[in-house]
Amino acid sequence: MQLVLKVPACNILCGNARINWYEDRGPRIMTWIIPITLILSNIELSLLDKRRFYTLIQALGDPADVLWSFVQHLMVGTELYDFSWSLLSRHHRAVEVDLADPLHVRVVGTVLFALHDLLGPDFVEFHQLEEIFHYLDPGIEEIFAHWCDAALQLSDGRTDERLRSMFAILLYVVQLLSAFVFDINGGSANPPG
Repeated sequence: MQLVLKVPACNILCGNARINWYEDRGPRIMTWIIPITLILSNIELSLLDKRRFYTLIQALGDPADVLWSFVQHLMVGTELYDFSWSLLSRHHRAVEVDLADPLHVRVVGTVLFALHDLLGPDFVEFHQLEEIFHYLDPGIEEIFAHWCDAALQLSDGRTDERLRSMFAILLYVVQLLSAFVFDINGGSANPPG
C-alpha cells in the first residue's frame, strides 16, 4: 500500500493546481496583514544601525524569537533596577544625595541599563557596571546632576507610543475574534486563513 498522494489524485481532491488569489482575500488581508503591519510598525529600531530593517524581516520570519528577546530585555531591565537599588543601599562614601529615594534608583537604573545595552556582547557581568558606578559616584550632588541629565536624555530619546501599540494589539485581537467567532463576524462560511 502506498501512502503517497500522486498528482492526479491531488488534482481530484484539491482542484486545479494553478496559483491564484484566495477567494476571501479581503478578509484575509483585514485579519492578518493589516494588524501585523501595525504591530510591526511599533518596533523601536535603532537609528545607528544601517541594517535596522532586518529586524522587521526577522520578526516576520521568527516572531517567537523576537518576542523572547523583548521579554529577556525587560527581564534584564528589572534585574538592573534591583541591582541599582542594592548598589545605592550599600553605598558607603560621603553622600550628599538621598540615594534611598526611588526616583534616584530609577535614574541610576536607567543609566546602567543604557550602559548595559551599549556594552552589548562585551557585557559579562554586573561587576563591570559596579565599577562604572563607583567611578562616577552618584552620591556627590554635582555628579548626580549629570546622572539625572543622562537619564532624562535617554528617556526622551526613546519613543513611547503606548497608545498606538495598545490600539494595534486591540485591533489585532478584535479582528482575530471577528474572523473565528460567528456572532462577531456576522456570517462567513469559512474563516479566513
